[in-house]
Amino acid sequence: MSKYINIIYLVIFIIISSLSYSQDLYNPYHVNELNIEFYNPDYDSILQDRWEIDDKSYLLATITINGQEYDSVGVRYKGNSTFYWAQETNNPKMPFNIDIDLVHDDQNINGYNKLKLSNALFDITYVKEPIGYITEGLYLPTSEAGYMDVSVDGEHLGLYVNVESVNRQFLSKHFGNNDGTFFKCEPQYHYGDVYFAWPSLAWNGSDSLHSQYQMGYELKSDSGWQDLIDLIYTLNFQIEDIETILNVDRALWFFAASTVMPDVDAYTGLYRHNYYLYRNTSSGQFEVIPWDKDQTFGNSIINLVLEEGGNIQWIYRHSPFQYEGDHSRPLFSRLIDIPLYKKIYTAHIRTIIDEIYNVDYFLDFANTIQDSIEPYASNDPNVFESFEGGDYFEYNVDHFMITPDGVRWCGITSTVAPHSNFLSFNSEISKIAPTIYNVNQSVANPSQDDTVWITTEISDAETVELMITINEFPANFISMPMFDDGEHEDGISNDNIYGVSIPFSNYGQHIKYYIRASNDDALVLEPQKAERVFFEYVVGATVFDGTTIVINEINYNSSDDINPDDWVEIYNPLDTDVDISQWVFKDENDDHIFTFADDLSLGSHEYLVLCENSTSFMQFFPEVENYIGDFGFGLSGGGELIRLFDSDGILIDTVTYDNDPPWPPEPDGFGPTLELNNPIAENSDVSNWFASEANGTPGEVNSNFQPSGCSDLAGDVNLDNIIDVLDIVFTIGCIFSGECDNCPDVNDDGNIDVIDIVQLVDIILGD
Repeated sequence: MSKYINIIYLVIFIIISSLSYSQDLYNPYHVNELNIEFYNPDYDSILQDRWEIDDKSYLLATITINGQEYDSVGVRYKGNSTFYWAQETNNPKMPFNIDIDLVHDDQNINGYNKLKLSNALFDITYVKEPIGYITEGLYLPTSEAGYMDVSVDGEHLGLYVNVESVNRQFLSKHFGNNDGTFFKCEPQYHYGDVYFAWPSLAWNGSDSLHSQYQMGYELKSDSGWQDLIDLIYTLNFQIEDIETILNVDRALWFFAASTVMPDVDAYTGLYRHNYYLYRNTSSGQFEVIPWDKDQTFGNSIINLVLEEGGNIQWIYRHSPFQYEGDHSRPLFSRLIDIPLYKKIYTAHIRTIIDEIYNVDYFLDFANTIQDSIEPYASNDPNVFESFEGGDYFEYNVDHFMITPDGVRWCGITSTVAPHSNFLSFNSEISKIAPTIYNVNQSVANPSQDDTVWITTEISDAETVELMITINEFPANFISMPMFDDGEHEDGISNDNIYGVSIPFSNYGQHIKYYIRASNDDALVLEPQKAERVFFEYVVGATVFDGTTIVINEINYNSSDDINPDDWVEIYNPLDTDVDISQWVFKDENDDHIFTFADDLSLGSHEYLVLCENSTSFMQFFPEVENYIGDFGFGLSGGGELIRLFDSDGILIDTVTYDNDPPWPPEPDGFGPTLELNNPIAENSDVSNWFASEANGTPGEVNSNFQPSGCSDLAGDVNLDNIIDVLDIVFTIGCIFSGECDNCPDVNDDGNIDVIDIVQLVDIILGD
């Protein structure tokens, strides 16, 4: 009998031992604790000297994050003004660049191999930079941000902002590829030097060795100077072709977001820098990626404005069109010279204002983050000398302030209030755009034989267009006119209902579209966040009927104590293996793409877990073997669409989950996952989803599984056509929960108890 007890205890041990600790690196409401132990005790002088000569090599160190140790990690100083002023004031709180996999290629923290730690030297609120990243991330691919409380060799340095690195990992996460031309657009000079090579995309000739290029842009890919030259030439001299090489809409979102906040240290601020350029190999277009958001809301840059003869109104009345016609800033001015682009830019500004740009939003945002970080902020031993002797932490959220040494600091809501008022009276922004009431698609799940009509009701429009693409990446949208003539499924002529048929109908084509309506004054989009958000369907997409691979379990918001990061389980209900090579998993953002490996199959009645971060996942579920990752993007805690495509782009399965009733609330931060009750029933039916027992069942039958009948295979209580330890786990779970059908009654005695487990052990061992 002892062998049975030992096996049972082993199973229970495996379940319990999976409950270990992990870090959430980019949660703005959580502070991680980091200690750096340098191998060389003279690290500070070495790294300062290297910074002075622009030597970006690393020193080796061991780092410990929340008790987890990582050895042979590369660490160096980073930054420009934040490094300079820390050095100038003898403040030990230097900003850090940390390379986790410098020596060990497979070493990472929650799937991330870089840490960029900003010292928050110029922000006593500690929240302006994270809020800057988070808000811009609502509208275009942007780094995530969280917090680290940092010590070096046991000396407490203080609270840092942890910003996600814009690197190949970031590119894969947002664009599904990372091998295109890649530039950091930042002058190659130190703070205090005379900058003469701003990365403005101004034309300086066709010679890529020209100092204006070499000193204004940092090439991050193996090659690409000619690509940059081509972009600059097209922008300055062939603007009519700009969409062949630049994702114009993303650039317009970039300007809209940075201008509204405002971020006056961005391209349309005081200078012309702080962004990356990446040529997306899927679309062939350059993408603009924001960077360095520590001057959001004006912050400390007001002091430079004052030094140059300006005043606070330069911040409060920062015009969205300040650099219109200024061709020293061609990335902005050349685009805005085009009337259509100017209208789209203005529409994006209206969207941001309508959605988030108000005092209440930012006050609540800032206060909520501060409530989480306050114990660490109050114990920071190395605040910037201007903030010494004052209780400015909360005060600077909603007040402009002057510190005793005479230095000025813009607040958050004290900037938003006057800037919002200024924007509302801007002559361009206040123009009246058309109104789009609804958009209808005639066939929800069209086959290649169906004609699909798109209709919409719009008032006050002169021009109505269907913007559509079949590009793998949501780019290169083409314009199709929509008609109100009574001949395009649009009702009767001149009834403000517009229609057009979709020209693409080949099997497997992934159609993405949105509506654009304009008059002489203004323009509107539907959805308003297009081209970031859009309508879509796949021609010939399989409607779920229980005979396809199915999304079976979703972990979208773990508890604080047990956090393996997000994961999704898929299940093959078929009696045959399925080749899933090059299948694709996405959430509702088409920038978030995870492609399965080649030569990958999912066996009959087997499970596969897709992990946001496989390292974190395995800390909790070491017994799970059938998993892949890292898909690298988090799932929304507020609910969203997740999708599974085959290698031909055919939509195999989709689930739109939510955290509000009738969806179960427990998976939203309380530990359980979302589980299907029965994977061969319709998974779009919310009544088929339940909160899991404990912290989910990755790689095995769901804890709430209710089959339509029991297996003919004796002992196969979880109906996966295999008799193994998972059947024991399933039986233990139903005994503990008290919610069992009759399938685990292996010995047919009418009771489900330890005797059934013993019987299962006998079957497994062949006794």
